[in-house]
Amino acid sequence: MEEVKDKVFYHIQTNASWRNTRKLEIGDSILTGVSANPFVKFLYEIHFVQKDSNTGQMYSAMSIAQELKNFLASGKKSEPFKSFYHYDCKDSILFLINAFEHSVKISREVIFEQVRLESFPNLPSREKCLWVIPSDDYDNYSTWAKALENGEVLKLSLNGKIHKTYDYHLKIEHDQNINTIRKNAYKYWSGEPANSPYEILFEGEAQVVNKTPLNEFVHPLE
Repeated sequence: MEEVKDKVFYHIQTNASWRNTRKLEIGDSILTGVSANPFVKFLYEIHFVQKDSNTGQMYSAMSIAQELKNFLASGKKSEPFKSFYHYDCKDSILFLINAFEHSVKISREVIFEQVRLESFPNLPSREKCLWVIPSDDYDNYSTWAKALENGEVLKLSLNGKIHKTYDYHLKIEHDQNINTIRKNAYKYWSGEPANSPYEILFEGEAQVVNKTPLNEFVHPLE
C-alpha cells in the first residue's frame, strides 16, 4: 500500500449500460471507500429472471433450470411456465450460463472481501474503491483503454491510499474450489506479481481536474 498526496492519476469512466450512477464532471470531488462503487452495485443488484408476461411474476434462473430439467426428463411442461416460457434450448443455455457466470463473480468478490478484512484490513476494498491508472505509464493506460473501449478519461488529483496488484489473480477456472479462490485472493491482496496487466485500487478523496472522451484522449507519453 502507498499513500498519495495531490498525485495525478487517470480513471476511465465507462459508458457501459450497467452504470447507473451520475457521471463525474470537472470540479467534482468524491470520497471513495465509503459506499459501494458502480461495479459492485451492478454485480450485487442485477437479477437473472424470466418474466411471466401474463401475470408480471418473475422467476429466478434456478426456477427456470429446474423446469428445464423436469421437461427434459419427462417431456412435459408444467404450470406456470408453459404459459409463457419458450423452452428454446439455445436461448435457455445462454441465459443459464450468464446467470451462472454472474453468480461465480459474486462469489469471488465476497471471498476476496472476506480475505481482505481478515488479513489486509488497511487496503482499499474492491467493493468501495476507485480504479485508477498512473499518469506516467502509457502501456498500462493503453491496456485498460482497449479493454473498456467506450467512455471518458478523467484526470484526477488524489489524496489517500492506493494498492497495486494484478488482475490475473481474479481469474476463476471451473475446476477451482473455495480454498483455491481464497489462495488467489491472498496473492491478490499481497500484490504478488503475475503475467497480466496490473490494476490500482484507490481509497480517499479524488478531485476531477479534466475530462476527455476516450476516443479523443492523447496520453502525454504516447
